[in-house]
Formats: sequence, structure tokens, C-alpha cells
Amino acid sequence: MNRLFGAYVMVDFSAAEGKKTGESSVWIGVMKRDVRFRLSYEAYNPATRGAAMTQLRSLLADLHKRGDRVLIGVNFALGFPRGLNARLGLGGWSAMWDFLAKNVVDKPDNSNNRFQV
Repeated sequence: MNRLFGAYVMVDFSAAEGKKTGESSVWIGVMKRDVRFRLSYEAYNPATRGAAMTQLRSLLADLHKRGDRVLIGVNFALGFPRGLNARLGLGGWSAMWDFLAKNVVDKPDNSNNRFQV
């Protein structure tokens, strides 16, 4: 039986402030084909969200080079409740993403201003 995807990447982001590994920190799990085409598992535990994004970009670039179709799972909201943008006076669906990208500052040490925004 063929697999739907060549690789599976799951990311458990953390809201922790400060560099942290282990419990309550960022984890990245990857299932991908090894040289014998069997699925193998790799786990990464970067100390910050910034390091996690760097690791994730590298992993995805490597999987893309291999020609793998990748299923990515993340544990954060990909959308917002209906009517939120209108209530906040924002435009179309992407306006909230633009607003957050411009206003939330996530520093290299994991400190951020998300509660102020």
C-alpha cells in the first residue's frame, strides 16, 4: 500500500518565555523515509521558537529537495472566529495575519509582546 505522504512533520510550539528545552518547550517530530525507504523517526527540541523556525525551514527544504510530499501538523490556531476582523475594523481574511505579523515581536530569547498586542 502506498503512503499518502513521504514525510510527516509535527510541531508542538510553546508559549514559554526564555530559552527552554525538555518539558513545556518546543518539539518537532519527523517521520520520513530512510535510505531503505522505511519510515524512521527524528525528534528535535530547539531552545527557542526562533531556533524552531530555523530548524523547520531546514527540514522542509531537505524534504522538498528529496521530492517528498509532506503533511505538517501544528498546535496553534490557523484561523479566527467569524466576525473578528469586522469587529476589530480589519479588512479581509488575511488582515489579521498582517496585523499580527506587524505588531507581535517574538525576540530571539523567546520574550514577546503578545499580551500587549
